[in-house]
Amino acid sequence: MDYTYTPTPLMLPTSRYDYRRADFAVGFIQTMLKHTTGEWYGKPFRLMPWQNDRKEKYLLES
Repeated sequence: MDYTYTPTPLMLPTSRYDYRRADFAVGFIQTMLKHTTGEWYGKPFRLMPWQNDRKEKYLLES
């Protein structure tokens, strides 16, 4: 499945992409968070490629 991220036209002109924060968020999600119910109980979250791709991560700072 191909996914192309299109930035929202509603972003502030002062917004910018912060690679350090984006990498921190992805690392936190994949190492610290675990499923709490169901068949994946106790297993860590693993982001899909489009979620983990640096182009699609958009932690913005004003």
